[in-house]
Amino acid sequence: MRSLSSVIHVALAGLLCFVACGEPDFVVHVVFPGSVGIEEEAPVLYQGLVIGRVEAISLHQDSPEQPARIQLTLAISDPRVTLRQQDAFHVTSDVPLGKRSLRIVPSPEPSPPLEPG
Repeated sequence: MRSLSSVIHVALAGLLCFVACGEPDFVVHVVFPGSVGIEEEAPVLYQGLVIGRVEAISLHQDSPEQPARIQLTLAISDPRVTLRQQDAFHVTSDVPLGKRSLRIVPSPEPSPPLEPG
C-alpha cells in the first residue's frame, strides 16, 4: 500500500506535467550520437521544473555516409524559459517516479537563444 507521501508526490508530478505540458510554445530538436533510453512523453526539466515533454523520438541522418543518430523532438510549454545554444541536454532518471527525463542544464557562458525547431 502506498503511503500518503508517495501519493502526494505522484499527484504533484502529474499536476506539474498537466500545467507545463499544455500546448507547446515552441519545438526544439536535440540530436544524440546514440541510444538515450528515454520514451515519448517523458518530462523535460529545466532547473528542476517541468517545462515540457519529449514529443517524438526518431532516427536522424545528415547523409548516407554518416551513421544515424537519435533525434528527440521536445515540446516546450513554459514561455518563461529561454533556452540557449550552449545549454546542455542530459537524459537522467532523477524524477520522483523513477522514470527517465531530459534535463536541460543552462550554460554558464552567455550564448544566443535557441530558435524554435
